Amino acid sequence: MNKETGETASFHPVVVGGSVGIGSCGPMVDNALRVYGECDFSLGYSFTPYDSLFYNTGNLIPPNLTFAIWGYFGFEYFTADTSSFFIQSGGGFKSLLVEDKKNI
Repeated sequence: MNKETGETASFHPVVVGGSVGIGSCGPMVDNALRVYGECDFSLGYSFTPYDSLFYNTGNLIPPNLTFAIWGYFGFEYFTADTSSFFIQSGGGFKSLLVEDKKNI
């Protein structure tokens, strides 16, 4: 709810999409350490089909095309044949292309 105007908004999106990941790991080093990484590409469409019908409120985010790319890189250190611990870092980018008169 907007405190200044008293107008309510709703955020109940439906998201349809998919993701493709490409990853790999390196060879074992001294039978104890392995390097690995992955990159994911995602594409989806989100919309709120029922908010204005049932709640009689505006939608917080209009229908949009969402795309993202992210990845990570890490080290896996084996402490025994059946146990290991991981150190990894990653990040990504996400964007929304909101439907309006220019990009419907």
